[in-house]
Amino acid sequence: SAPVEMASPSPTTGTAVFQGLRIRQNALSLYDCIRAFSQSELLDESNPWYCPKCLEHRCATKTLTVWRYPDYLIVYLKRFVFHNRIITKLDEKVDFPLIGLTFGTQSVYDLYGVVCHVGGVTAGHYTAYTKHPYTGVWHYFNDCYVAKKTPQEEDLRNAYILFYMKQGISVPTLDIETK
Repeated sequence: SAPVEMASPSPTTGTAVFQGLRIRQNALSLYDCIRAFSQSELLDESNPWYCPKCLEHRCATKTLTVWRYPDYLIVYLKRFVFHNRIITKLDEKVDFPLIGLTFGTQSVYDLYGVVCHVGGVTAGHYTAYTKHPYTGVWHYFNDCYVAKKTPQEEDLRNAYILFYMKQGISVPTLDIETK
């Protein structure tokens, strides 16, 4: 694809503006994404909240929070966005920990799988990395090709879905009979 020309980055925010979209010049962290996702959103007259008690649209503030952290956490990175009826793929790098993901709670997570997407909006390809629950060995999956491969930082640049498991939970054993 052709290179995208952007405005000069802001020295204070590390962002540039292209067609009304703010584009960062440095990598985002998973923590940045979660912080942005959980920011309070004002629902004003142009986008009111519907109150199920009074059955009317009202101005309100919407805030998303996690009440209880699950044993398995699946994080979807929003790579496709709609803006002015145009769908765009965001290829920005998102840094995320392979071990020790925490949100200031007692819950600590380790990555055990990641789905990657390369390509654009109309065409692309998915690959995946998974960590074997018993051996701890990473595997790479690309269609019918499977190989033992520990993901490197560049391999995870196109991460799309992250699979985390809470530290300390026991992995279920498989009781498979062979005949």
